[in-house]
Amino acid sequence: MRFISRIISVVILVTMAAGCAIGPSYSKVSSTFPQPAPGTGRIYFYRDHSPFGSAVITPVTLNGEHVGNSQPGGFFYVDRPVGSYVVSCSTEVTHQVSLELGGGDSR
Repeated sequence: MRFISRIISVVILVTMAAGCAIGPSYSKVSSTFPQPAPGTGRIYFYRDHSPFGSAVITPVTLNGEHVGNSQPGGFFYVDRPVGSYVVSCSTEVTHQVSLELGGGDSR
């Protein structure tokens, strides 16, 4: 019984610590973002917060260039010139998405 109590305590502490690691929400900070420069667009990267896989932080690449890390409940953005882009993120499986970015676009 004592062993089970300790496991439950550890799970609760880890869950609370993971919740504390989440940064500010998009709605609270988006008004502070500068506008993209003329001829560029903005690509946002967002990952839902989930208790499953929350210890996994994966690198995000844009056309093969590392631009940031995917963190549970986190987001970031990059501004890039107009053009075609391939976003990829890998764990056991690689996920890719292609997109076209126009001037002033947000994706």
